[in-house]
Amino acid sequence: MKNFYVIFKSIYGGVVYMANKVLSWGVEHLDKILHNALTPNSLVVIAGHAGAGKTTLASSICYANALAGLKCLYVSLQEDKLKLYANMRNLGIDLEGIEGRGLLHFVKLPLIAEADSVSDVVESISTKIAEVKPQVVVVDSITPLLKVFGGKVSERAFLQNFFAEIPHLINGVVVLLVEVPRHVNEVDLGELEFVADVVLFLKVGLERDFISRTLEVGKVRNAEVSVARMPYTIASGVGLKFLPSTVLEEIPSRIRDKLELPCLDLGTVFKGNIIYVTYPPDFRPKHMIAFMVGVALLNKLRVLIISYKSPPEELKEFIVNSLIKAGLNEDLINNLLNNDNVVFKSLNPCGLSYVQLGMVEYELIDKYKPGMVIFHGVDILAKLERISREESYWNGLINEMLNLKKLGTVVVRAGSYDSETYNVYASLSDVIYRFHTTEENGNIKHKVYVWNRGDTPKLITEEQINACLEKLASKLHNEIKIRALTK
Repeated sequence: MKNFYVIFKSIYGGVVYMANKVLSWGVEHLDKILHNALTPNSLVVIAGHAGAGKTTLASSICYANALAGLKCLYVSLQEDKLKLYANMRNLGIDLEGIEGRGLLHFVKLPLIAEADSVSDVVESISTKIAEVKPQVVVVDSITPLLKVFGGKVSERAFLQNFFAEIPHLINGVVVLLVEVPRHVNEVDLGELEFVADVVLFLKVGLERDFISRTLEVGKVRNAEVSVARMPYTIASGVGLKFLPSTVLEEIPSRIRDKLELPCLDLGTVFKGNIIYVTYPPDFRPKHMIAFMVGVALLNKLRVLIISYKSPPEELKEFIVNSLIKAGLNEDLINNLLNNDNVVFKSLNPCGLSYVQLGMVEYELIDKYKPGMVIFHGVDILAKLERISREESYWNGLINEMLNLKKLGTVVVRAGSYDSETYNVYASLSDVIYRFHTTEENGNIKHKVYVWNRGDTPKLITEEQINACLEKLASKLHNEIKIRALTK
C-alpha cells in the first residue's frame, strides 16, 4: 500500500483559499440548524439506510455550492451518472446544468473486490482532485472500500487518514456516504467517527402505514446544535424537506392585546391564546366554531380553518346556518366569508404521516398568515397517536402551539372529548370550553364549563351561549355597515 503522503503530493498547490467561508447544505432547514458546520477543512460523514436520501443530501451540498461558484467533484462507486442526474432533476437539483458550466465533475469508479484495488481508487481520486481543484468532494459511497478491508486495522486506518487529509489539502469540504442496513439503527464508523467533523445518520422507518425518515445528528464540531433528531420527507422538485418548526427554549410571554368579545359569559381571550373546545362525541356544537370565526372577523383577523373530519363546504354551511340563526343576513355572511377573510382546508390525517401533516399545516399558515387558526377534529389525531404511539406527534404539537403563541396567533383546537388526552390538551390551553349535556324536564340541554387561565371556572347555559351569539351577530352587522361607509 502506497504511503498516502506520496499519493497526496500531486495535489499540493491546487488550493483555493476561502477565508471565513461557510458552505451551504443546499437545504434551508439544515443551513439554519447546522449553520456553521460546513466550513473549509471539514470532513462530513453521511451514514444511512437505503432510500433515506444520502445521495440527495450530498447532491444538494454539491449543487448549492456550485451555484455559489465552488467546484464540486462527485466520485461515485455505485451511482450511474445518467440515473443520478435524472433522479436529482426530479428533485429540483440540476446537476447537468452545473456540469455544463464547469462547476461539477462526475467520476464513476469501478466497484472493487480486492484490497489491492483500493490503492488504485485512492490514486484515481487524488489525480482527479489535482486536475479539477475542487472545493467540495463527494464520495458515494465508501462502504465498498471499507468492506474489502474487513477487520484489517492498518488498511482501514490508511483509508481514514486519506479522507481526513483531503479537506485540509483542498481547503474545502469532503462528504463521505456510508451505507447502513435497514435493520441497523446504530452505525459503527470506527476511527472515521473521530476524524470526522460532522456525522449525520439518515434513518428510514415506518409511521403507521407511511415511510418515516429522520435525520440524527451524531456529531458537529463547528456549530452549537441542540436538536438531535429532525424528521423530513423527500419531495418532488424540492429534495429533502424538513418540518420547519422552531424549537423555542423558553415559553413565550403572554401578549396583552385583548380581543373584543360580544359578552362576558365566555371569558377573556388575548392574542396568542390557545383555546380548547371539546364536547361529547354524540353532541357537536358547531355554533361554537361559528362563534370563534365571528370573534375573529369582529377583530379583523383572518381565519384559517383546518379540519381533520369535515370537507370545506360542509364547515362553511355549518357556520353560515349558525350565523343566520343568530340573526345575520345570509348575503352579509357570504360577503364576510368569501373575501379571503376565512380560509377553509380539510386534511385526511390517515392519508399523511405526522411529519407530512405538520408540513402542510406550516405551509398553509405561512401562506395565509392568519390571526386565528382553528384546528377542527383534533380528537381524530389523538386516537391515531394512541394507535401508533408516536412521541413525535406530541413534540411537534407542542412546538407548533408555542410558535403560534409567540406570533400572537389565536389557536382554537376543537374535538370530541377524550379522557386520555383531555389533560394534555387542557394543560396546553389558556381558555377551555367543555360542553356537556343534561336532561331537564325531558329535554336535552347543554351547558359549558368555561375556564380562563388565572380565573375561577364557571358554568354557563345554552341560553347564555345563544344570547352571546346573537350579540356577536349584531356587532358584526354594525361592523359591516361601518366598513362599508368608510370604503
